[in-house]
Formats: sequence, C-alpha cells, structure tokens
Amino acid sequence: MATYKGIQGYSVQSLASDPTASEAVGQLWYNSASNVWKLAAEGSGAWASGGDTNTDRQEAGGLGSQTAGSVVGGSDGPGSYTANVEEYNGTAWTEVANIQGARQSLGGMGTNTAGLVVGGNDGSYVGLSEEWNGTSWAEGNNATDAIGYRATTGTQTAGLAAGGSAPTQASVESYDGTSWSEETAYPSTAASSAGAAGTQTAAIVFGGDGAVTTAFTFNGSAWASAGALNTGRYYINSSGGTQTAAMAIGGTTDPGVLTVTETYDGTCWTEVADLSVARARGANHFQTATQSASLCACGNNASNARVATTEEWADPSYSITTVTTS
Repeated sequence: MATYKGIQGYSVQSLASDPTASEAVGQLWYNSASNVWKLAAEGSGAWASGGDTNTDRQEAGGLGSQTAGSVVGGSDGPGSYTANVEEYNGTAWTEVANIQGARQSLGGMGTNTAGLVVGGNDGSYVGLSEEWNGTSWAEGNNATDAIGYRATTGTQTAGLAAGGSAPTQASVESYDGTSWSEETAYPSTAASSAGAAGTQTAAIVFGGDGAVTTAFTFNGSAWASAGALNTGRYYINSSGGTQTAAMAIGGTTDPGVLTVTETYDGTCWTEVADLSVARARGANHFQTATQSASLCACGNNASNARVATTEEWADPSYSITTVTTS
C-alpha cells in the first residue's frame, strides 16, 4: 500500500456573496449560496454603453471628463450648424446654455465649469473663441487664424490649438485666458482633424489628414517626433489623457470608419478593445478624461449617419468568473 507524505493544503474562503471584483483580483473563493467556486480577474480595458445625447450630431467640440463632460455645437443635419450644448453626469445628458455662434468642427478644451471652444465653420471658417463658466458662455478674443478641425488640448487659461483646415495648414496657437499667440508651426502637412492630448507645454498630436500614422510631441516651444500609430486615421475621436498616456479612438481611414482604439504609453501605441459603434467626427476632446476613464460621444457611423451614441472606457476591467472543470 502506498504511503503519501508531505501533502500540503491552503485555506480557501467560503463566502455567502461575492466580494467586489476589483478588490478580489487573483483570489479564489467558494460561494456557499450558489455552491460554486469563483475567481476574480483583471482584464484589459473595455467599452461600455453610456447614455445617448439628446441631439445626434457630428463635429462637435468636447469638454470635461467621463462623468462631467460636454458636447458643444456641431452639425445636426446636412448643411445645418447647431449652437446646442449638452452636459453629461456619467449617466445622462442634459441641455444647458447654447454657445453664441452655431458652428461645427470647433475644438474644445477645459472642464465643465471652466471650458473653452475655438474655431469652427458656420458656412465659413471662423476664429471665434468662447469661454464657459458652468452657467453661461462669454465671447473671448478671437484666435489669430480662422480655422476648423484643429487638434485642441489644455485648459481655459492655458490652451493649445494645432493645425486644422481652411484649407489644411500647420498653424499652432496658444491661449493664456485672454489672448491667442502664434507658436512654432506643426511639423507636418497632415495637420487637420488630428487627435490631441496633454497640456499646453506637454502635448501630443497624432494622426491627421490623409490617414497618417505620425505623432508629434510639443514642449511649449518645439515639436519632436513621437511613436507612430498602428492604424493611420483622421477625424479622430480622441479623449483626454496626457502626453504619455493618450488615446486614439475610432476615426476615418482610407477607406472606412473605424472602431479601432489605441493607447499610448509615451513610446508606443497599442491596440486595445474596439468601440462597439464605428465612428468618426465625434465630440473632441474630453480633455480632463483620463486614459483609464475616457468618453466617446456622437459622430458619424460607417453609413455616414449622425449618431447620439455614447461609450465609456474603463481600464482595467474587472470580472468574476465561475470556475468549471471543462
């Protein structure tokens, strides 16, 4: 008869209900209520459905974060420009005070209580900028250049607007809360409809006209090459983050509208989970959103129809699974 020695065991908790997934990552337990073994795991990020905007639109400006964001202006129909503004609380959108000038392809930056929009197209390109205090809009000094489709990032008192169309140009301007000033030109001719993240003195701009993969960083005075996107695109639905933790969300390639999402770590772009709805020309940019909690709202889909769809990004994602023998 065989003799067994050195057998060791480990205690496993028996719980009547499951703990919070994020707090139990890597743990195994027995759920006594359902008579099964459970395991909590951490996965890569994922998109989840949020509340639809009240008005479907494309080419809107964006402000704020995943739980306190705004979509500003845009196009709500062929040849139609809207001044409508909606705020998001993480669940639902609510209409608030309109901007003073209805237009599309405007750039946004800042927060829901200290925001800024600049440029756009109301039938012709404009340099109009407006400031938001959480209650009302006030016209600020115009940008030097009348441009739309600019890559915008930063805050109401330290904003950056790079490139754009009128036609495509490499103009870069900074805002100090009062006036716009010309900065070193963008180093690429593909300077329209690009994505952006970061601050006025530590920014990254990526993609752009012609579905390029190029990216460049800005230190407040000079531009430098950064890691290239895996998928070239323009009309990017970029959303917040920093120069070393940015997101490129959807957009247009040649041909087609994308679901592809990429994250940046300061060196390389990595493909992560796709959007559930392919789109481009969404509200840009929710600049106080983070790489781990981004937002994608509105835009046009693969059929070139405007959408009101909102998606929320969570990274990492946490789940509890039932342990099986199969």
